[in-house]
Amino acid sequence: AAALIDLRLEDMSGLEVIEEIKKRFPGTECIVLTGYASQASAIEAINLGAYSYVQKPYDIEQLLVTIRRAIEKREAEEALRESEARYRAIVEDQPEPICRFQPDGTLTFVNEAYCRCFCEQREQLIGHTFIPFIPVEDQAFVKEQFTSLSLENPVVTYEHRVVLPSGEMRWQRWTDRAIFDEQGRFVEFQSVGRDITERKQAEEALRRRNRELALLNR
Repeated sequence: AAALIDLRLEDMSGLEVIEEIKKRFPGTECIVLTGYASQASAIEAINLGAYSYVQKPYDIEQLLVTIRRAIEKREAEEALRESEARYRAIVEDQPEPICRFQPDGTLTFVNEAYCRCFCEQREQLIGHTFIPFIPVEDQAFVKEQFTSLSLENPVVTYEHRVVLPSGEMRWQRWTDRAIFDEQGRFVEFQSVGRDITERKQAEEALRRRNRELALLNR
């Protein structure tokens, strides 16, 4: 929905109307109608959450275009929220740990499997970087993997060690994907992991056995 608001009202100011609308009907886009003399107030209205302003006397076509764009903006935001909600519902039930993060490793989303994997509560993870979970000697390698991603090469898969809060060392395999918006601007990274500790242990046991056999056959 969209509301047209004149800043010069008899009972209360247009700015007060905008504040009340945003408080009671946050999904409504406010479009300010203003005379040339009150352009500063129109800018203040934008700061309060109004979508845009149209100066009086206004052209009806310009006004209609502004209204259409305001409605399209609201519809796009609602579609994005619905898409995000569907995404969260889908990944929340996945058995693999899944997260989203910024270039410094700060987590913006984790599913329940990720929380179980690192033995932490969600609020202890979101807003914090996962880098401390990685041994110091492996951190440069891990950062190099995901920071090298681009539009041309958006996906990378690699293996590294992690240290759990208990002090236990585990091996994990992660597939990182760089997410870009429609304009090709970077948004964040998404990563899906899997614990491969047992496989690594089996490989190491096989290597030890082969070394022992080699010594016996000398």
